[in-house]
Amino acid sequence: MPLAMTNRGGIRTMKHDRATDRVRYGLGEEVLLRPCEAAAFLGIARGTLYKWEKERPDFPRRVRLSARASGWWRHELRAWLERQREAAG
Repeated sequence: MPLAMTNRGGIRTMKHDRATDRVRYGLGEEVLLRPCEAAAFLGIARGTLYKWEKERPDFPRRVRLSARASGWWRHELRAWLERQREAAG
């Protein structure tokens, strides 16, 4: 689903066009993606996301927001994807 970008007081808001209408906040390109969103961004299942985090030392580490909430920085995931593409040739 496409993402809608809005600007609220200098903070860019990403809103998924889903039934849950989750809203993510970030400054500029620094947007924190929750696990479902990070998996969708990478085109993988959420279980694969956790597996890659555990097994691949070069995979970006998640950021803990609270005891029950975490996410990944979108710019770190994008940079990791670019490194994977370059390594693949």
